[in-house]
Amino acid sequence: AGLLRRMGASWLAFALFQAIAIKRWKQETFWLPVVAGLRLSEVFTDWVYVAFAQDLTWFGWVALLASPPVNILTGFFLIKSYKNTAQY
Repeated sequence: AGLLRRMGASWLAFALFQAIAIKRWKQETFWLPVVAGLRLSEVFTDWVYVAFAQDLTWFGWVALLASPPVNILTGFFLIKSYKNTAQY
């Protein structure tokens, strides 16, 4: 239960930063690498949880195993997009 509360706070912060980025990235392109960094910081957490979880549903397995590759792809996509749109 403590882990769920801790992760809830992290997910709330993650959602908040993504919401700000969606609203502001065209005027302030630095939001793209900010969200990329958030996503890349989460790459190993789900796989570690799968390794130590004592009870997971089939959906839990699928979602937790798929999440890190999605975060990697999204993170690098956002970095590439930033490089393509940033004004130097």
